[in-house]
Amino acid sequence: MRLQAILRIVLVLALVILLGTLSQLYKTEFDWTYGGRNTLSDASLELLERMPEPIVFTAYTSADAEMKRTVLGDLARYRRVRDNIEVEFVDPSRNPERAREAGIRNFNEVEIRYDGNSEVVSSLTEPAITGALQKLANPSERVVYFLRGHGERSLGGGGGQGGDLSMSGLVTALANSGLRVEPLNLAEAGRIPDDATTLVLASPNSTPLPQEQQRIASWIDDGGNFVWLADPDSARELEPVTEALGVTWQPGVAVFPDYEETSGHPGIFVATSYPPNPLTRRLDAITVFPLISGVEWDMDGEWNGMPLIVTRDNAWLETGAIEGDLVFDDAAGDIRGPITVAATLTREREQEDGSRLQQRVALVGDSDFLINAYLEQAANRQLALNLFQWAAARDKQLDIDVPKAPDSSLRMSGFALTAIAGGIVIGLPLLLVAFGVTRWALRRRR
Repeated sequence: MRLQAILRIVLVLALVILLGTLSQLYKTEFDWTYGGRNTLSDASLELLERMPEPIVFTAYTSADAEMKRTVLGDLARYRRVRDNIEVEFVDPSRNPERAREAGIRNFNEVEIRYDGNSEVVSSLTEPAITGALQKLANPSERVVYFLRGHGERSLGGGGGQGGDLSMSGLVTALANSGLRVEPLNLAEAGRIPDDATTLVLASPNSTPLPQEQQRIASWIDDGGNFVWLADPDSARELEPVTEALGVTWQPGVAVFPDYEETSGHPGIFVATSYPPNPLTRRLDAITVFPLISGVEWDMDGEWNGMPLIVTRDNAWLETGAIEGDLVFDDAAGDIRGPITVAATLTREREQEDGSRLQQRVALVGDSDFLINAYLEQAANRQLALNLFQWAAARDKQLDIDVPKAPDSSLRMSGFALTAIAGGIVIGLPLLLVAFGVTRWALRRRR
């Protein structure tokens, strides 16, 4: 018996030592938070793989130990996947000169340095950090000019403000990914600025002046990148521009007979798959397009066209009103599917130094998918970022987008809040009193 007891103790000690040794050699972590908030997204992991140089985080905060633990905890996700991430702390009150040189304006801001460049963030959330890293990975500024003056889609105010019909959310998303958006009124400016990377025409309600159309066509002829978002009811017959691109916008609105199973409206297209294209090579989620039309291009021209989004065979372009029971009517001019509703055009251009550069054009028969009302639906935001990153020739930034954090807030009606408050303040004390009185009465009977 004594020998068996000794053997049990030895085995238990051996097991404890073995487990301790394995815990030092191998590390496994599980993230059980809602939405995996403590685990980096695939976009952040991919971005880190493209940044091999050391990354330095400098937190300008007080010397308080608790604050340091908070910063280290927020950065732990990044340090777990990269061993060349450094974290240092600087107290701005003790070293104001360094804080001023780094552009620090407030306590608890963090400077991120990479390859000789730096960005300052005010929070250590994954969107803030990955957005800053995205800018540092591509320090050369890209400026996207949106044409104005013809009733184009509003860019709205800053911070995503501007109403459901504006593109303010897109402007913020592009800025966070390293693309600066600027408005451009050609009638006032007279020319396209030299720092323009991409020119965007977003669903004008009125036709630009002939001189403006010619300037846009000249921009394309000279090798400029161009994005044209053309709603079915927008001004699209810009002859110099369509001739420069060799494209034709098809009449009508794409209609989908199986809409009841997807969108609930015959004119709302839900893309569930995509043809081969650099923009969508890793996009495996649906996108939503309200009232979209088709586009064609000259197959024998100098542009190399690739479909970006194509409808199913049973769709068609409806040239009549989108109301009632819709049926395909060949006699009325309807066009049977499949219909290409978005495409990309490229061609090689020779530079002054003899090198060759790929010129890029994106064409989409809808601009609604970029407005605030639809940008955050399904994968619209990811497609939008890919669209403009590709047009700006930033291929390494394709598919880099951190999704919004899941909504973890709890919303209750006023009645529910009152019921809970009443239960805690009144109901629970009364229940405890009743329980005590009941126990006292039972004991008295004994």
